[in-house]
Amino acid sequence: MDNIEPGLFGAPALFCETMAPMKITLLPHALERMEQRGISEEEVRGILESPDLEYPGRLGRTVAERSPSEEGRSLAVRVIYNQGLEENERVVVTVELGRPTNPLEGGDE
Repeated sequence: MDNIEPGLFGAPALFCETMAPMKITLLPHALERMEQRGISEEEVRGILESPDLEYPGRLGRTVAERSPSEEGRSLAVRVIYNQGLEENERVVVTVELGRPTNPLEGGDE
């Protein structure tokens, strides 16, 4: 432990490995819906990296949802995706706007 530097208040500092950036693939349908609904790639990335709610969707997909209070929107934004081949890979199938999902009920995509 001689090579551990002291952290805050003299406690040993803990160093975490940084995660690899998430790889996001946007299918043509998702890009079309994003354009129609005024949703940027940056917004989709933000929702996937830090969703307000995430739940199982249909056909084995996952739904990542951001509440309407974010980004000045009046509706929730849902990003529907499949897990990619790699652990940190997401394949976005579509993007929707709608009423926020009740966290106790989960979604029905």
